[in-house]
Amino acid sequence: MYCARHKYRQEDHGIATASRYRSASALAALLAACQIGAATARDDGAAVQQRPDISVFAYGARWTDTRFVEILQFQTAMQDSHLAAVGISRRLHRFSDHLHLGGEINVARHWGQQDHFELNAAANLRWTRFPWDHLVDTSAAWGIGPSRAFGDPVIEDRRPSRTQAFMMAEVTFAPSASRESSWDAFLRIHHRSGVFGVVSDASGSNFIGTGVRFHFGPR
Repeated sequence: MYCARHKYRQEDHGIATASRYRSASALAALLAACQIGAATARDDGAAVQQRPDISVFAYGARWTDTRFVEILQFQTAMQDSHLAAVGISRRLHRFSDHLHLGGEINVARHWGQQDHFELNAAANLRWTRFPWDHLVDTSAAWGIGPSRAFGDPVIEDRRPSRTQAFMMAEVTFAPSASRESSWDAFLRIHHRSGVFGVVSDASGSNFIGTGVRFHFGPR
């Protein structure tokens, strides 16, 4: 059964990769639409409080042998391979009060079906305004950048490559919309792939995880 699943993944690699990046494009379009909606919304006169520009974070994640688009449909096939990651991020530019450009660097340690360290960097877009923010302060982010594994990523089974593209999708949660708290929790998809063969001919991997972030520095 395991070999059959991997054969299926190899045959559908092109479709799977296209689906993942169509999903990413849809998310970017959604963020743009949300910004337009915010620009036309009623001004309540309240100043938007921003979290500090710099943050450090840590998360743990587990490999799911499913495609990115399947994860968005709440379909998973969790396997016995894990990672733990730590990183630092910084807000680089504010397009508006609620749409920001950021960057991050993280280091991950893998164990289970593969055993190595991994270094990732990404530029990301983050949207920070949702209707329920007065109850649970929420943000959503998507980012992409380079990834380097310091060992063979054997779960990326079709000609594994140490150099791949890194992609993250994340939703964060904090106690309220006051933005006074320095802490938030998040759910994250940690993804690597070859991007249609642009970076490599290897297949990809997806890890689903949870983590915490601490904000500090200038606002």
